Amino acid sequence: MGLLNEDTMDTHYSIWLMPKDESLSKLSKDMCATNNTPTFPLHITLLPRIRKDYETVKVLAKQLASTLSPIALQVKGKGVKDRCVFLGVISTQLENAAKLARTIFESEEPYTPHLGVLYADFDKTKMNSIASRLLAADVSFTIHSLHLAKTSRDVREWEVVDEIPFG
Repeated sequence: MGLLNEDTMDTHYSIWLMPKDESLSKLSKDMCATNNTPTFPLHITLLPRIRKDYETVKVLAKQLASTLSPIALQVKGKGVKDRCVFLGVISTQLENAAKLARTIFESEEPYTPHLGVLYADFDKTKMNSIASRLLAADVSFTIHSLHLAKTSRDVREWEVVDEIPFG
């Protein structure tokens, strides 16, 4: 089974951008069901693994959101990274927002823009096989807010805890 478990759950916060696109949500849910993996809120991670208390995260996220304007994104390509099968996303605005997030949060987390559609602890061969069956999506959308998510290694525990509009 593709469930993600670990003896110790390292809970932290992440900043997500969440597309409101039904076709992408359905694609992700269908892939998870087909591969017997947990579903999760569809998102693009702007900044992962923030190890600060919630109030600090919220203050810094509001500071970040106040400087951002709507981010136009285009889905292009697909791939596998670690335990994620993803669709690629293209946007200069996204790259700039990610750099700013790393500055504000004093983070050195590496960044690869992507829209995760399945997370699992499968071996690399199986993950690549799943990605090869992923149909390319020609979708564009615009993001107008940040979402704060409580995250851990176990996808089933991911939870959106706040939304902060841009501007």
